[in-house]
Amino acid sequence: MGGGSGVSCPRGTYTDAYNKAPACTPCRTGLTTAAEGSSAAGGCKLARAGFYVQESRLSNAADEQQTQPLQQTVVRATAAAEDGSSKPAADTLAEYVAVPCFGIEYDLDSNTRRAVPCVENSYGQSAPSFDLVATRCIPCPDGTATPDVQSGVAAASGYTSALACSPLPGWATQHWGRSSAARSVQGGDGLPQPCGKGSYSPGGSADAPGGSCTSCPRGFTTQEPAAEGPDECNICSAGNGGAGCLPCSYGTYSFGGSPHGCRPCQQGHTSARGAESSAQCVVTWPQELDSYTTQLPVSDEGAWTDVAAGDASEQACKAGCGAGCIMYHYATGEGKCRVLLALTPDAAGFSSRAAVGFKAFSGGAVLDYAFFYIPASLMLGVQIRDVGSVTLGECLRACSRSEACVLVRVTGDAAGSSSSLNSCALFTGQLDPDSITSYQVAPQHLLSDGFEVNTL
Repeated sequence: MGGGSGVSCPRGTYTDAYNKAPACTPCRTGLTTAAEGSSAAGGCKLARAGFYVQESRLSNAADEQQTQPLQQTVVRATAAAEDGSSKPAADTLAEYVAVPCFGIEYDLDSNTRRAVPCVENSYGQSAPSFDLVATRCIPCPDGTATPDVQSGVAAASGYTSALACSPLPGWATQHWGRSSAARSVQGGDGLPQPCGKGSYSPGGSADAPGGSCTSCPRGFTTQEPAAEGPDECNICSAGNGGAGCLPCSYGTYSFGGSPHGCRPCQQGHTSARGAESSAQCVVTWPQELDSYTTQLPVSDEGAWTDVAAGDASEQACKAGCGAGCIMYHYATGEGKCRVLLALTPDAAGFSSRAAVGFKAFSGGAVLDYAFFYIPASLMLGVQIRDVGSVTLGECLRACSRSEACVLVRVTGDAAGSSSSLNSCALFTGQLDPDSITSYQVAPQHLLSDGFEVNTL
């Protein structure tokens, strides 16, 4: 020994030269030995974090149908197995030990194994795993990527956690309340999905690994799903128009996606604010399209207001039924114009009121209802059914199903969708060959415009 003393090669090194070697040989990058004193390169079996061992058969050059025995191969994992999972240890003969971040690759030239980090949209184990023939890198879920891929900068080391897989720009984690967005990328509690039109996401970050979709500013939307930033909110959403993508005003509509302003409804039609298509334009004077001889009698004739300027003609009478007017009545024989005005909050007797809702038609179908307040003592039309204490939706459906029903009369608070009214009754009109009349569908009184029905 030449006066010197031999020592065991420390862990992570080996020598097969016995006393002839001046120093131990380090294992290849990413590998170490299970203990000190290894006497061959084959002792470098321990893969560092982020690597995996993959089984493969080597083809015989002379006969492709024959294969040599299984070799242990460690490769950089960027894709999953066909079933998307790794092989359980029980499937194969145990032999190797893998540490976090690495897998093992078999080098045919040197007949040795080397470790490769789990990078490029994959991650390895976070703790040592013993007795594995194949320790695979786990691929990131669809719609996610590791920081090296997202930034274009190579990773300094392999990844050891699913949290390294952050949603791509334009994607965010959709989870269902059972887990945090950060946890859900690990699977089971949610999956990354592209943000829908009208929202965007810069992708996951250290503070918010799961990412989140942010809605575009009011009135704006994106041209496609999976938008990555607010600059892609550059077109008007449906119901908005003009340079500022402002909500369409009464009597106009917009399909969205156009730099132009909102389009007007066809003549004789109107709409609530923010209408998204011409199908949401409703007839302003519905009774004109039905019969000039159908009128709604009023229980108190004193409720009418005379309009002298409307006596000249039926058209002049209709013109006299402006804001706050429920309906007009023109007596053709007398040339007399009268209008019925709605009860307003500043009027005496508003505390004792009922609400009447008239059908609003689009293309011959009931699309909406226009509501007005009247004194609780006043009755309009001829009652055809007492529906009772039901929700506003049930009350309106009853009227919509009845061709004879012209309006509903309700009392109570309909603020909640499940709140029952105190009362609901359906009314119709009656024939009067000596008069022309029609109620008005005022857009600011439409339920779709936000009119709240509450008589309490």
